[in-house]
Amino acid sequence: MSIKSILKQNLLKLVLTATIIGCNPASNQKNIQQERAVERPKVNVKMDVNSRDINKPPWSTVSEYDEFIRSTVDNYYDSDVRDIYNFYNIKRDLPKYGFKSKETEFICFDCEGAIYKEYFGSTYIDSIYFYSTCSEEMFNKYIGYSAKNKEDIKEELTNRIHHYIKHESAHAFYSELGRRLGKTHLFKTISDSTSTLEKIQYTLVEEGVADYMAYKGELTWSAKRLNDGNFKEMIENENDSHLYELGFLLIKPILDTNFEKGIKELIRNPLTKKDLNDLPGYREKRIENIIK
Repeated sequence: MSIKSILKQNLLKLVLTATIIGCNPASNQKNIQQERAVERPKVNVKMDVNSRDINKPPWSTVSEYDEFIRSTVDNYYDSDVRDIYNFYNIKRDLPKYGFKSKETEFICFDCEGAIYKEYFGSTYIDSIYFYSTCSEEMFNKYIGYSAKNKEDIKEELTNRIHHYIKHESAHAFYSELGRRLGKTHLFKTISDSTSTLEKIQYTLVEEGVADYMAYKGELTWSAKRLNDGNFKEMIENENDSHLYELGFLLIKPILDTNFEKGIKELIRNPLTKKDLNDLPGYREKRIENIIK
């Protein structure tokens, strides 16, 4: 079977599974709440699931789930943020953090996630918010999906929470450095009227930086499956489903060359519409400027 046929078959399985359990696979839907999701969880589709394969849900109510999220974040927040900041020799206070409800449904994992908020209105708040509650309907879909597709729901969610903490604390660093360099409101507003290409233009680099830092420069397995040819496909098809992975691929050679200089170079040279037509060229120009 050809690679193309395998990909089509896997995509069909994903769509069918998502349809059966009543939720949508990750797509290029816009986030009308102006909120940024972290890396999309990798969906491990199992088509031949029977009753003995389904895990017993670890939480029976939203309140139990909320308690688990809060306690896990409380236990690991300081150490995870300090791990990333110490690794990159970043001298800044830890961003504040809190919890909120997830109200908009896009994919099966919408009960969980996190967001960094630089401002609330005109007030600088420098805070990370973790989603710890959602509607009963969304919670039941989430638990049903997780029970069918995860061997250890608590362990996998704990691992993702570690990533959420590190990814969003990287956003906090990037944002604060942008402010100090005179680039205020570095994160562009994403609204219902924002086109997919604009979303890619505004977020590709910053999400790539956040994942680069969260994974300490080591490409994820999903990013390794892509290459520079996928940049053109993303733009031509206006498909942001691999935005995080491709952002990681785009900026990795830049930050590998010199992390401190590379971060500043990216902040001072945000992506333009023209850059979208030649993302490898954008990368090469940034590297040339760093090594001058």
